[in-house]
Amino acid sequence: MIVVGRVVLAVLSLLVMRLAPYEPSNYSDTLHILLTVYLGYSLLMIFLVLTSALRLEMLGLVTHIIDVAIFTSLVFFTEGTNSPFFAYFVFAIFCAALRWQKNGTLLTTLAFLCLFIGIGFSMEVTQNTRDFQLNCFIIRSVYLATIALLLVYLTANEKRVRNELSKLHDWPSNTNITGSPQTLIREALAYAAEVMNVPRLLIIWEEQEEPVRHIGYLSPEDFQWQQIRPDVYEPLVAEHLDCSDFLCLNAASTTARVLLTATKGFRHWVGTPLHSELTEYYKIHRVIVVLLDGQEFQGRLLFLDKPDMNSDDLTLSGLVARQLKTLMDQLFVQQRLQKTAATEERIKMARDLHDGILQTLTGIALQIEMVRRQFETDIPMAQKRLDELQTIIFEEQRSLRNFIQKLKPVSIAVDNRKLHLDRCLYNLAETIIQQWGLNVEISVHPANANLPQCLADDIHYLLRESLINTARHAQALQVQATIAIEADRVSIKVSDDGKGFPFQGQQDLAGLTAMGLGPKTLMERIAILNGQLIINSSGAGASLDMSIALTSKNRANHFTR
Repeated sequence: MIVVGRVVLAVLSLLVMRLAPYEPSNYSDTLHILLTVYLGYSLLMIFLVLTSALRLEMLGLVTHIIDVAIFTSLVFFTEGTNSPFFAYFVFAIFCAALRWQKNGTLLTTLAFLCLFIGIGFSMEVTQNTRDFQLNCFIIRSVYLATIALLLVYLTANEKRVRNELSKLHDWPSNTNITGSPQTLIREALAYAAEVMNVPRLLIIWEEQEEPVRHIGYLSPEDFQWQQIRPDVYEPLVAEHLDCSDFLCLNAASTTARVLLTATKGFRHWVGTPLHSELTEYYKIHRVIVVLLDGQEFQGRLLFLDKPDMNSDDLTLSGLVARQLKTLMDQLFVQQRLQKTAATEERIKMARDLHDGILQTLTGIALQIEMVRRQFETDIPMAQKRLDELQTIIFEEQRSLRNFIQKLKPVSIAVDNRKLHLDRCLYNLAETIIQQWGLNVEISVHPANANLPQCLADDIHYLLRESLINTARHAQALQVQATIAIEADRVSIKVSDDGKGFPFQGQQDLAGLTAMGLGPKTLMERIAILNGQLIINSSGAGASLDMSIALTSKNRANHFTR
């Protein structure tokens, strides 16, 4: 921008000199030479900058000194302090502001003022033909000083905004959202206070479906966290400010002047912006209030006691609030997922207990009733049945201990332990035969396959529920179960010679769900495992074809011998 500006100044100056030659004429040639040299120098700088022949930081100071020298010469040879080329000084000051901000602006202005005063003093002492106009000299000196002060303010403000945006850009992205909410929000508020350069912060919010209002207060001394009733400090902000971010320099006044965000820019409002009790309790005067409109919560973030607040701070505070809102949304979503996972785990536990121990206890209760009747007719047989029931109870105690052990935190190595599937299923068949008197045949392909514990449990529960349903409801005498472990899934087929289901033909899981028929517990478990179920039913019996997909994590170990 600077090199293009030089060329424009040089070209227009030469054009003006040709259209209206400068008087007195004895300086016209000098001015023409100076402007021609300046144009050539400007074109050379464009070439060097665009071709990157030199590093720009090396060019800056040298070219600035050349600009100052040429501009001073043009002013000196054209009526001194009354020169029309005085505007070139302003161009050089802007260049210094762009390059070196506040320090460059002040030094360049000081140099021009000294040179300008020197030219004026020379004109007064020599008393040459050029008239020294004191009023013009004073006005132009004040003009340079005023331009410098404005640029110093703008460059200082730009530097401040850049620093704030840099801090906002560096907002911690690796925040551990698994920690406590108090710690997370305290750290986030501390960083927000650093970005906005405020001594105190106040955050007030309410979570969805939770009848409580949370307040976090951060000051240089400490961090306070409390929960209050949702009707305390209600309404939190004035009705006219309900959907806006706003800034106020005296929130305690009943006629406070408020700057608030609008659809296009900003607008003003006069009144009491905040709840009077909140203002009095936290001694709120200078405040920026921004809306926190999260997916899981609603609230307000208050920046307190920020010096020299303006509309730029109001805009920046909205960006800070957006970062904080995203972080808090992540926190609340994480908490909700943890609660959901805990609920699902409890449901799974209940289902496992129902399909396992509860079913066994039901079978034992029926067996005890049979034993009670046998004591009246065949005492030796009853005693034998009692021994068998005692063995079953011991087995179920061992299963219950294993079930409890799995609920305890264990290392990854223990979680991935492998079991021989066929051994577990043959034990299951023996238990069903003893409890229900049902003839069960089980085959596993490939034989002696080692499977991870979680996968073996899923297969065990599916087969157990199928066999017990058959024993309790199908009035079957014979059941055949086949388990085939393939490359990407496990297939389970259970066939019996019972009376079948209350429908004829074939139905899949979706059809059974729509009709409200079929083994509900089994169907729920298959749905959770994203498996498939097809039931073929007739008066001569029924067959269940189940399949569950293998995860990539388990596939490598399925066929280990």
